[in-house]
Amino acid sequence: MSTERVEMTGERQRDRREVARAQQESADIAWLSGPEAHDALDAALRTSSARLAAADVHEVHHRPGAGVTIGYDARVRGPGGEEQAEYLLATTAHVAPELLREGVVRLERGDRVLHVWRHPEDPVLPGLALASDVDVATARTGLDADPGDVVLELIGYRPMRRAVLSVSSGQRRLYLKVVRPDQLEGLRARNRFAEPAGAPPVLDVWPESVLVFPQAEGEPLPELLARDGAAEIDPRDLLRTLDAIEPGALELPLRRPWAERSRHYADAACNVLPGEVPRIRALQRDVERAVNGLAAGPMVPTHGDFHAANVLTANGTVSALLDVDTIGPGRRVDDLACLIGHLTVLPCLAPEVYPRVPATITAWLAVFDKVVPPRALRARAAGVVLSLLASMPIPDGERGMKDALGRLAVAEALMADATR
Repeated sequence: MSTERVEMTGERQRDRREVARAQQESADIAWLSGPEAHDALDAALRTSSARLAAADVHEVHHRPGAGVTIGYDARVRGPGGEEQAEYLLATTAHVAPELLREGVVRLERGDRVLHVWRHPEDPVLPGLALASDVDVATARTGLDADPGDVVLELIGYRPMRRAVLSVSSGQRRLYLKVVRPDQLEGLRARNRFAEPAGAPPVLDVWPESVLVFPQAEGEPLPELLARDGAAEIDPRDLLRTLDAIEPGALELPLRRPWAERSRHYADAACNVLPGEVPRIRALQRDVERAVNGLAAGPMVPTHGDFHAANVLTANGTVSALLDVDTIGPGRRVDDLACLIGHLTVLPCLAPEVYPRVPATITAWLAVFDKVVPPRALRARAAGVVLSLLASMPIPDGERGMKDALGRLAVAEALMADATR
């Protein structure tokens, strides 16, 4: 058998495996979003003498190839019949047996394995329960010395990945980032490399893999975009911010950018818009062709998730760079594609809030085209938008459907621009 035929056979086998995986994950989403999920949640609660009274899907986290996790707003009935609101999570992702501590329940359904827990008992974030305890957070951060009440707030949570909480007194606000123990030292190194670019320094590290940060100064870039399209921001300042990341970041592990994972994101996007599968698959193939065929520029230190929400500004310049978990080697075109891709979906998400953003995109592209390959920038931005479509909840109304279709349309427009 020729080498070419062996390679084609191997590719077909990989394609079949990818299709089978995507179909299984689609079935898992349907299962965990439907009434059968209530039986699983109730079975898990029974192990602690509780029962499920009600549950509604709050958020679907689908990481193609890594499983499906769903969060539920639930009413839980205790042994005495009293009810309380709780947040429950169920995942098909792999959970190592040694992580099955109290509060994490393993269930089996045929050949499918499910793990269920009550927030904040995340199986791979051992620090989340402590960081979610206002008394512990107050004492460990020293805010108990401040006058007035301390307020603890969950800012963001990606199950089995990380969480961010704020803890504030009347005088100070600090942020707690909860990470997996195996990622703690890597994140500390990334933060050091990003501090010259404006990343807030680490103030303290808890033994349970919780990092403490000060509040960064500045106004979030999305607020400027909503106000006047961020007219006072010079896009060259954004480039200078990225250039300030220390060269040591090149020694960190390489992460594949969004556009190079277009097949995975297309799988998830097909669950969001099942009626647009042909368009999504055509977009996926176009992005893959562009990524493989267009020069992307040299390897440089990159942010890895460079979008407006991770930029603070003051007096018309960048004052802080946030969320530096993905700092590492990459190509500048992918950082800029991430920024442009996120900008293009803002008018889809809230057209009445971001009417000036399209003009901003045009102006910033004119600057970015001088430092990275223009066609690659647009093609990779299309891949980013595909990932943002994939991360949406399944639309359940006209507004959600309009947003999803809008994201698909802007991704197609970026791709068309790249092929001109």
